[in-house]
Amino acid sequence: MGGITLVVAEVTALRQTSLKRMLAYSSIGQMGFVLIAFGIGTHEAVFGAIFLMFNHAIIKGLLFMSGSYLVYNTPNKEIKYLSGYGMKMPLISLFFSLGALAIVGLPPFAGFWSKLYILLAAADGALYGLIALILAVSIIEIVYYFRVVGRLYFGKAAEGSIMQKPTVGGVIAMSILAIAILVVGIYPDIITGYIDNAASAILDTDTYIKNVLGAVNEITPVENIIQ
Repeated sequence: MGGITLVVAEVTALRQTSLKRMLAYSSIGQMGFVLIAFGIGTHEAVFGAIFLMFNHAIIKGLLFMSGSYLVYNTPNKEIKYLSGYGMKMPLISLFFSLGALAIVGLPPFAGFWSKLYILLAAADGALYGLIALILAVSIIEIVYYFRVVGRLYFGKAAEGSIMQKPTVGGVIAMSILAIAILVVGIYPDIITGYIDNAASAILDTDTYIKNVLGAVNEITPVENIIQ
């Protein structure tokens, strides 16, 4: 199911002409990636899945915020109208490009480590077909993100474009997300300890069952439920 979700979402994202729809389908694809990792089921894979969810939260937050400013005044929020925006809106274009590089998993950005852990978990399980699928879909992801970045910096600027100046609060929020992406990418150890504990807790089924039954027993004794 994770593989189907990943392939269908990423191929659909590739076909989009609207920036926001492209980002939305990309998010679905990322969750397919997470589902694949949980399906592998090892500690390393679950670790990678949680790490990927964390990275997705900060990276896609930056992409949606910066992307919204880029397409704010464009017809139907379409990508083709973003040509030359790299010169007209340099800061916002930089934020979007940073998010794009991070989401596809290029080092030294945050997205690199989570995808690496999932690929290593698949390799440990000798799931070579799955590795090939992930790498093939990653190429699709690179294509549609780099298509946007290329249009921002190398496309011929359209005449009469109305820029949407970002608010101070928006710039601060995007700056915080961008810094987080860089810091986690360069120093992943600042959060890996927390993620490792979370992965261990998820895989500790005995403790989970005891905690759930204990919580239920406080409300209704288990003996009464059985009866």
